[in-house]
Amino acid sequence: DYLRETRDEVNEVAAILGAHKVDTLIFEWNNGTEFSFKALSGKDFDVLHMATHGFWWGSDTDADGRYIPPMKRSGLVLSGSDQEPISSDKAGVLFAQEISEMDLSSVDLLVLSACQTAGGELQEDGVFGLQRGFKQAGVGTIVMTLWPVKSAMTQSLMTLMYENLSEGCDAREAFYKARAEIRKDYKKASDWGAFIILD
Repeated sequence: DYLRETRDEVNEVAAILGAHKVDTLIFEWNNGTEFSFKALSGKDFDVLHMATHGFWWGSDTDADGRYIPPMKRSGLVLSGSDQEPISSDKAGVLFAQEISEMDLSSVDLLVLSACQTAGGELQEDGVFGLQRGFKQAGVGTIVMTLWPVKSAMTQSLMTLMYENLSEGCDAREAFYKARAEIRKDYKKASDWGAFIILD
C-alpha cells in the first residue's frame, strides 16, 4: 500500500541534507526498484535511508510445508513488488539473504524507516533477519523498528533525527534526542518505542 507520509519524509530529509551541502540521490517510484538497490553494491556513500514497507514472517514453512530459512523471511518491499512473482529477481521484494551478499561497507549509517525491520529468528549466534543481512554487507550503525509503526510519527522522528545530525550530533545522540522529542506528542511506548539503534 502507498505510504502517504513517506514521500514527504524523503523530501524533508533531502532538504535538510541539501541545506548542509550534502549530496543526495533519491530513488522513488519506478526508480526505487530491487535492481536499482542492488546496483548500489560497492558504491561509496555514507548514509542510506530506506523509507518503505518492511516485513518479518514468523512461520518457517510455506503453504506446502517446505522450510524457509530466516534470511528469506525478512525483507523490504520496493517498487514493482506487485508486478512479478516473488521468486523473480525483478519482484521488488528484497530479502535479507540478498542484502547479505552485497557490499555496503561504505555505509556508516543505515536508517530503515519501515515496519518490523529488526525482526528475525533468534539463534545461538544472534538474530537472523534484516539486521544480520545489512551487517554482513558491511553497514555500520542501523536505525530500525521492532514492530509496525505509524507513518506520520515516523516522518516526524526522521526529520528531527536528521536535523540533529546536521547540527553536529553523532548518530546515536541524534537518534535519542529525536526520540525524546517525539515522546512529547506520542505518549505510548508502543509508538516511539519501536525504534531502536544498533552499532
